[in-house]
Amino acid sequence: MLNQQYPLTKFFLLCLLLPCTTFFLSLPVKATTGEEQVKNIQARYNSITSICFDFHQQTTTSGRVRSGNGNAVFVKTSSSDDTIMRWNYVAPTEQIILNTGDKLSIYTKDDKQLLITKVDQLDADITLTLFSGKADILDTFQVVPQQNGENSISAGNNLQTLQLTPTKPHSQLQRLQIWYTPDNLIHKLAMEDHFGSVTTILFTSIRLNTIKPDDTVQIQQIVHMDLPKDTEVIHQ
Repeated sequence: MLNQQYPLTKFFLLCLLLPCTTFFLSLPVKATTGEEQVKNIQARYNSITSICFDFHQQTTTSGRVRSGNGNAVFVKTSSSDDTIMRWNYVAPTEQIILNTGDKLSIYTKDDKQLLITKVDQLDADITLTLFSGKADILDTFQVVPQQNGENSISAGNNLQTLQLTPTKPHSQLQRLQIWYTPDNLIHKLAMEDHFGSVTTILFTSIRLNTIKPDDTVQIQQIVHMDLPKDTEVIHQ
């Protein structure tokens, strides 16, 4: 889907393909089972109108490690049932991934290329369920017990973890692990595919509700991409 130098963005592209209308509500309810905790995490995001963060990604494939980083913004708009999602990669090279709900745009600076496609033309992926209030996480994931040692990847102190697998076989994702704070905010993901490649994403500098749903000026700035005139535009 993307240039092969961007394996790190593969999972985020998948995340962008499910429609989302709401994010997550602060309900500090103590969970007694993994399923209850998943419901609390989903509830945490349901009332968030926007979320911004920096991220660092690392993909390990057969001992080879590749890294990338950037920043992202998710914002629910008052004029649509969709959520605008934008990922700005700054390393190893610049790339923009923008989902406006009905259209997915991928700009790769080095290739001087903009790929535009309708979201419904792509295979929907279940990973965005974690960041969407529209779909029930437990409809697409099941919580599985963790074995000793499987919690060794750490994102810091005071984090709890859950391991999830797709309820139905999925071509891209075999296992997903999340790390979250006591207030049910996700700070790290680890995604494993069927070939044993593991992509981890660490979220830092998380800011909640900094963009109002009716702030049309700021929302327009988010969806705008100031591209060079020689950019090749490809519609699919």
